[in-house]
Amino acid sequence: MRKVTYKVMTPSGMSFHTVSFREATECGNRIIETYLVPMNEVSEGQKEKNQEHARKVREFFARKRAKKRG
Repeated sequence: MRKVTYKVMTPSGMSFHTVSFREATECGNRIIETYLVPMNEVSEGQKEKNQEHARKVREFFARKRAKKRG
């Protein structure tokens, strides 16, 4: 998933980055650049659980294929 981010120029000439479209367009602010930032919604703990599950599934199917052959 990706998050939309805006580079904004204020009327005074200061620039900043924000993810809020409302903040980017209020008070005379002007959007200079729009870009996407990669965003990971899966926590490290969940990644580890997913890897462990994948390992178990691979082992299960390896055993199943071995039984079929032998």
